[in-house]
Amino acid sequence: LHPRVRRQRQMCIRDRSYETIKDRIGDPHERGVALRDGQTLRELYEERRVLFEKYADITICEDGLTLEETIGKVLNVLEK
Repeated sequence: LHPRVRRQRQMCIRDRSYETIKDRIGDPHERGVALRDGQTLRELYEERRVLFEKYADITICEDGLTLEETIGKVLNVLEK
């Protein structure tokens, strides 16, 4: 990200395991996931995960959490 944007914003990543992503997405082709020819959902997940972790200021693991629980965790981190 551009340095000016990084100073003005905190990047919060909602971290999910591959299994959670796979279960939520179902068939990536039906869902419109942009995969390169021959690329698997697992490969895309691993590729993006590296980038998300690199740029995240805050990472919230939301496996097994409801939306409300995830929001609560984000707010707790931001209040510190």
